[in-house]
Amino acid sequence: MCLIGGYMITSRSIKEKFLNFFKKNNHLVIEGSSVIPKNDPTLLYINAGMAAIKNYFTGDESPEHPELCNVQSCIRTIDIDDIGDRHHLTSFQMLGSWSIGAYFKDHAIELAFDFLVNHLDIPVSKLYVSVFAGEESINLPFDQESKDAWIKVGIPEDHIVAFGMDDNFWGPAGETGPCGPCTEVFYDTGVGPEYSPGKLFDTKRYVEIWNAGVFMMLNKNAPGSFSDLPFKSVDTGAGLERLSMTLNGLSSVYDTDLLSPIKNFIESLFKFENDHEKYLRILTDHLRTTCLILSERQKISNEGRGYIPRKLIRKCIVIAHKNLNDNRDLLPVIEFILDNFSDMNEKFKLNRDYIISEFKIEQERFNDVVNLGFEKLKLNKNKSISGEFAFDLVTTFGMPFEVIKDYALEHSISIDENKFNELIEQHKRISKSESSSSEKENEIFAKLESFGKTKFVGYSELSAKCKIVKIFSEDLEEIEFCEGEKNVILLLDSTPIYARSGGQDSDEGIISGDSFSGSINLALKKNDIIIHYCSVSGKISVGQEVTVEVNKSKRIGTSNAHSATHLLQSALKKIFGNDVHQQGSKVSENCLHFDFNYNDKISREQICEIEKIVNGYISDNISSSIDECSLNEAVKNGATALFSEKYGDKVRVISFGNVSKELCGGTHVSSTGQIGMFIISGSESIGKGIRRISALTSNRALDFIQNIISSAMKSAEILHSSIDNLPNDITAKINSQKKSSVVKKLKKSDLSFINYKYPLAYYVFDDEFSSGLVKSMAQEIEGVFIAISGHRISLASCKKLDINSKYMLNSILNDLGGKGGGNADIASGGCSKSTSDIVKYLNEKMK
Repeated sequence: MCLIGGYMITSRSIKEKFLNFFKKNNHLVIEGSSVIPKNDPTLLYINAGMAAIKNYFTGDESPEHPELCNVQSCIRTIDIDDIGDRHHLTSFQMLGSWSIGAYFKDHAIELAFDFLVNHLDIPVSKLYVSVFAGEESINLPFDQESKDAWIKVGIPEDHIVAFGMDDNFWGPAGETGPCGPCTEVFYDTGVGPEYSPGKLFDTKRYVEIWNAGVFMMLNKNAPGSFSDLPFKSVDTGAGLERLSMTLNGLSSVYDTDLLSPIKNFIESLFKFENDHEKYLRILTDHLRTTCLILSERQKISNEGRGYIPRKLIRKCIVIAHKNLNDNRDLLPVIEFILDNFSDMNEKFKLNRDYIISEFKIEQERFNDVVNLGFEKLKLNKNKSISGEFAFDLVTTFGMPFEVIKDYALEHSISIDENKFNELIEQHKRISKSESSSSEKENEIFAKLESFGKTKFVGYSELSAKCKIVKIFSEDLEEIEFCEGEKNVILLLDSTPIYARSGGQDSDEGIISGDSFSGSINLALKKNDIIIHYCSVSGKISVGQEVTVEVNKSKRIGTSNAHSATHLLQSALKKIFGNDVHQQGSKVSENCLHFDFNYNDKISREQICEIEKIVNGYISDNISSSIDECSLNEAVKNGATALFSEKYGDKVRVISFGNVSKELCGGTHVSSTGQIGMFIISGSESIGKGIRRISALTSNRALDFIQNIISSAMKSAEILHSSIDNLPNDITAKINSQKKSSVVKKLKKSDLSFINYKYPLAYYVFDDEFSSGLVKSMAQEIEGVFIAISGHRISLASCKKLDINSKYMLNSILNDLGGKGGGNADIASGGCSKSTSDIVKYLNEKMK
């Protein structure tokens, strides 16, 4: 092979060879997908080539062609802490080929051998392969079929190694999904212990270059069990960076043409005393991955997908603070990656401004945190860092504990990690959200697990006959019966009462039986077990049949608010773009909070536009539809899922026409017209990049508007104004009061000045003043008014007086060593004298 730009074969050439080879072998080349999974809450990021097309393997979707190939950008967050060695990467490009129910093991191995040996020119003697050793627990035997296939194409038998579940069983890409045994290809670098049957297989010498066949036979189910897939498929994957490293005889993936330019650029900017190579590799990997994530317009946040870029950026910033050149700015590296690798990712160019903006905001914020944290650490004169001090740095100032640990290690200072962890756990307990159950409530739920799920009938019924299964007293002791007026906690076999969950408040209701009556004040749920907090009067016992009725008014009001959150999210996406995603919500009777990712303040005009869109949906009276289906089917049909939520095998999808389709277990209106009205009552920031909208629906929205109108009408009456002109009249009144309050404080004089007799007054302002105010004051006192603020002076004269304000001011400034300009009505200027010197001068002149 000839050298191309210092490389025997470039990464671009490897990609082209791969795609051309499989295209000639009847595979359809498809585009790589976004690294953000499309409505897949089971997966943080696309972590393998097949992750974006896994529905093909389950039969939930049909591919355009049964044999496919592509190059897919991937992110594996489990490798973050390993970055810094020679081959681990957070993001990489995966060369992938697939057979969806077409060929299986034999042909997959034939293709792999042909490509590696005849198209990448790898000697057979350099290739070793692994096959699945078998696993009794899932009834899978040793993979003799793959071994025979490798021998048939030309791999020597002593180059075939058997590995178990940990090494040669792949998948699924998320918690559930397609998976199966695999066969992998290794390249012999020649450095390290040589393998022979019966000896250990040294993976440092023998580098894995291709998973030449994951044989998709099984589906991993939610409980962890396996079932057969409807058909057998093949999934292959080769990391481009690692393959390029191996083919070029390089010692590290960071020496390839995909990473070395970035690493070399960083090395020109930063100098490290210790861990030089490790830090360069971390910065290279993390900043490239950050660009990849932000190129998908992913918002940075404190949880979920948005936390990964935050974690990567902050780790890089901490490393940058170790730079001996005192340079802390990582933005030039981001710009270098975007400018030099846009041919590999067109979104680097398309979303360049967004990437840079998001990165700058995060860097500025965290630099402040790190600077303050390091200052406090340096002021700590103790030979150890106490748990309390570390806790304060983390919780009050936002300093990551890992940074504190690194600082302690570098300065040979001990740290009380046990005390820190104790305080953190205590802090977590105190900070539990109000929807979380107390420890005693958790004990109750634990006792009730054996009774199975509580049947919820409240979607269709607001009244139901139920049976009491368990009774707990007010102090949470289990009892068989009670008499009199009591507060109790009840487990029923079924209930129409919606328990607090998913951000929706609990229903309230009435419970009654032959010997008692009472109210249900709260219902809580865990693992589909519902407990009811009740106030009862009479005799109540286990096994008793009761009637439960939902408070209809509250249910309707809560449903109004919940449905409004779905409409609100649709409106926000219309105005701020599809990058907007729900970060949390809380709904109660005709009242809601909705949290979403957004950096900027929301203007009054935008609030009005949001209200207009949502109220438009309400007036259209769009019918809701409810569907229960598998998670995969829901996502395939475009339903929005929250990544932070855990979903079961069956999910509930709430749709409002083409406006909204979301996975949701809450209660909703049957048509949007029932909501009546939607009004935003407030908008605020509740954290970095997170905004909260508070809103009201139905009669509460109407009450809110009527109260505002009533207040406006009363104000208009007081000011003898109209509602339409009220803002202008209030502004005029305030300005008038300001003038009056200033007039009362003015110093006046009737002494002559420049051959004229007139009132003259001055006033010292603490901040800026307007020329309009200076002119108004001159008319108010019917004389000359001088405004002073710092070194600045403005002078105006009443129009009744024949005085040239510019001439008069310059006379003053000449004495004070300054200069000014203006006209006969008003003039302004400045001098080097202090405010007190200016006042002293004027007082002397007034004597």
